[in-house]
Amino acid sequence: MCSRSGANVEASLASLVRVFLCAFMCCVMDMNLCLQVTTLLLDKMRRIKNRMVRLKTRVETIRELLEKFLEDEGDMKSMNLTAM
Repeated sequence: MCSRSGANVEASLASLVRVFLCAFMCCVMDMNLCLQVTTLLLDKMRRIKNRMVRLKTRVETIRELLEKFLEDEGDMKSMNLTAM
């Protein structure tokens, strides 16, 4: 009887190991999927950030040009804004 219960314990433990191994593998697969998605999202965010930096540079350049233009009295007179 003792050897039979030992075999039952072994079979139960083997079954638990299979269940835990399956659960572990599911977690690993989910983690890998999240890492792939995160990598893709990070790459997309990097590209968006680069676009924003380029846009900011363009806006700052235009702002500086407008400030210089508006500070120049001759340019302001040549625009004749009151005639509009």
